[in-house]
Amino acid sequence: MAETFKKLVSYSTSGSSSTSITLSSIPQTHDDLFIVFNGTGTTGGGAVNVRFNGDTGSNYQVNYMWNNASSSTAASASSTFAGAARIFQVSAGVNSGGWMYLPNYTSSLYKVFNSRSFHNNINISYTNSWRNTSAISSMTLSLESSSAFNTDFRTDVYGITKA
Repeated sequence: MAETFKKLVSYSTSGSSSTSITLSSIPQTHDDLFIVFNGTGTTGGGAVNVRFNGDTGSNYQVNYMWNNASSSTAASASSTFAGAARIFQVSAGVNSGGWMYLPNYTSSLYKVFNSRSFHNNINISYTNSWRNTSAISSMTLSLESSSAFNTDFRTDVYGITKA
């Protein structure tokens, strides 16, 4: 089955730091979404969370595993978050990259999605769910800490259409 990718939305902090990023008016014309993250945080960085359609309820289940390549340590955890799901990590002064794959984002089913984060020799894999049957039309990214997205942070959202 062939798939086509189309860039739908791009966001760049473009010279000014930001404490949150909202990607709105996401078209409902594709099967899946693929989101790419790249950049740094300010003063320490931290975990990046996503909130869909402004939902601040306890509807997010987060499961993750991480591995630190420089110290050979690993861990995993699972929890329910109020208001957002953890999807990414950023650090101050260290370029971080990653992605999030969100299948069936327009379906009337709960959304299960995966993301991956790479920074500071640490690889983190997340499998999350948003227990809501609404189609996703917007998402807001924010940091758990008091840090902000640095002036170089970029997010690109791609729509995937299955042929």
